[in-house]
Amino acid sequence: MSEAEPIRRTKSQLRKEARQKKMPKWLAWLIMALFVFLTGVLLWFGLAIVVQCDRAADGTVYVTVQRKLLRWIPITSESLPDVITAKGEFVKSTTQSGVTRRSNTSERLVLISKNGSEWQSPLYTPSLGTRPKTMAAEINAFIQNTTASSPSTFTTWWMPWLVNLASLPFILVSLISLCALGEVLLRWLGYIKDEPPTT
Repeated sequence: MSEAEPIRRTKSQLRKEARQKKMPKWLAWLIMALFVFLTGVLLWFGLAIVVQCDRAADGTVYVTVQRKLLRWIPITSESLPDVITAKGEFVKSTTQSGVTRRSNTSERLVLISKNGSEWQSPLYTPSLGTRPKTMAAEINAFIQNTTASSPSTFTTWWMPWLVNLASLPFILVSLISLCALGEVLLRWLGYIKDEPPTT
């Protein structure tokens, strides 16, 4: 073979060299599992809070609070009977970084039933939709409007946009990871077979 002649390599040799350069499989799967876990955490904190108020024939207001993925897919649901008032509550917290101390104020929605029990929403973060204080005012107006022409149902919501925006790259990596897992399962079940090496 002359020096000018290109060196030909078989596919099996190229695959062997590629495997030697790759990271260990267990580490790759661990990283993909971590991305899937973080995606789930971000999506959980980014769920929309959907509050639906329904008025019964006797005037009693029942409230259903749902946490929905992108406002469409219900994940959790909680029913609150005989809600008599709502309020937007401000929560103060203090964080310290070195010698610097910062005070933060967040909002949350509080629904109070006739039996005295309270339901508290997660803290409000930068979101699309209605703020808790405004939401509480709208719910109270619905409860107090007992005229014959008053609507029998009322729905309001908010959805954190910052968390959902941060989750987009994690969602992409998680989808790639799930596709890789699907390929592994299909190979294990025998639906995908490697081509025999050619010389």
